[in-house]
Amino acid sequence: MKYLIKSVLVLCFLTSSLFAEKSSIIVTAVGVADANADIYKKDKGLMIDHLKADAKKNAIEKAVGCFVSSETVIENFQLIKDKVVSSSSGIIKKVISTGSPDFRKDGFVYLEMKVEVLLGKVEEALASLSQNERVDLIKEKGNPKVAISIKLKSDSNKSEVSAIAENILKEKLSLFGYRVWSTKQKKGTFRRRKPDFTISGEVKILKSQLNSSYTGLSIEQYMLSSWTINCEDNITGEEIYFNNKIPENKRWGSEDLAIKDVGNLIASEFNKDFFDKELMKVSTICQLEIENLPSYTHAESFKKEILSLRKILNCEIDEFDTTVSFFEVEISDSRESFLKMVNLSVIAPLNKKLGIERYKLISAKGASIKIVYNNDKESL
Repeated sequence: MKYLIKSVLVLCFLTSSLFAEKSSIIVTAVGVADANADIYKKDKGLMIDHLKADAKKNAIEKAVGCFVSSETVIENFQLIKDKVVSSSSGIIKKVISTGSPDFRKDGFVYLEMKVEVLLGKVEEALASLSQNERVDLIKEKGNPKVAISIKLKSDSNKSEVSAIAENILKEKLSLFGYRVWSTKQKKGTFRRRKPDFTISGEVKILKSQLNSSYTGLSIEQYMLSSWTINCEDNITGEEIYFNNKIPENKRWGSEDLAIKDVGNLIASEFNKDFFDKELMKVSTICQLEIENLPSYTHAESFKKEILSLRKILNCEIDEFDTTVSFFEVEISDSRESFLKMVNLSVIAPLNKKLGIERYKLISAKGASIKIVYNNDKESL
């Protein structure tokens, strides 16, 4: 038990440090009520109060998803609801906007609300659970896959892969527990499994002659004249690191020594915390692309379905066109989980409600999901 308590305290400390930079998060949630309930027939104001309270509760549940995995939320839902969601006082910093009640054909009324939630308060509420009630505060992200490509430029400006520098960097990253992935697309079972991150660099090492007027000897020296190092998140396409500042006073007696040291210099740019920090971001931005939506009303309806999901923090119609519409979606989970959510929790219920297969997921690449709306009755 002593070691269990110590482990939990370490987890809490790690979570605190990783989330320290973002003390609050903007969340859009939807409150739902039965418009035909007897309790609201004489007091419509009570219905609005209940809608607002439900929206706030759902917003806090979404914020909990920034710390707790989907499986943990399901397994410990009642516990989290009783100990965290119910203590909403002080967790919501402010209400940014409140929409108008939306009465739908299903007999329910919906109210959209955008709020600012204090992440520190959510974490405190989770940490207040007793030892027997502990839930894992750190998402299970797994060890990231990192691909490496380091090229060396010669005096003739010819660029070639530097296996020595790459191998040194691979060794350093492997010590952190990360998996080193090939940059090449090989044929076979795992051909389509892309790395999470790609580190790429290009360095130029120049050879110079140092002549001594006393001994008459000529000594060869190698110096780093330029370098460009960057790292890309392959899921989102975001360039998360870039550096072209040349390390000062770096000279070597041989080219092999220069290349080895350059490998170590590049490795020092990417410590363990660098990738952990990226993986532990409170949210991920994804894009939904829907073809052939008949009207803006359809786009708004789809947006409301998306916002009803617990793991969806925000959803905006980025661009509407009857040919192709784009939605920007912020989630507190992985891209793979988002894909399952859209397919099972949005598309399937919508098609069931419509009584016909209108929406169909046709592709998923990186952080982008493409859906088509089929308006052709003959082909359905």
